[in-house]
Amino acid sequence: VPWPGNKYHIFLDGTNQVICSRDGRLHICDADKDNAQQYIWECVEKDGYFGFFNTQTGKFIGHGNDGRLRSTAKHHNDWELMTARRHPEGGYELLMPFWWHALKKICVRDGSEVLVLEGHRTTRWQFVE
Repeated sequence: VPWPGNKYHIFLDGTNQVICSRDGRLHICDADKDNAQQYIWECVEKDGYFGFFNTQTGKFIGHGNDGRLRSTAKHHNDWELMTARRHPEGGYELLMPFWWHALKKICVRDGSEVLVLEGHRTTRWQFVE
């Protein structure tokens, strides 16, 4: 379980791909091939929610109105709130509030490396210190 104060590589379950930040955009990349190493995330807590900020850039995982994930905020505000839920098949789902009425899951968009919020699809993640 992720925990505030710890630093993690957030792996796509069963792969060597991690959540990476590049120019404020979030995607998955091969952990062995990302020379910029913008894939280490420190867990923090606010109002019972987690937040993850990039240790290289100091910016939080968040999302925009379009549901695409990004890492551009220097503060842990509403669009950077996150919770983790253990999945029965292993790993964790990562969920973020979308407006005030729904929790949406962080997923890899089909056929791409882009991270988006989805209502019904599941992507499982692993946290490795």
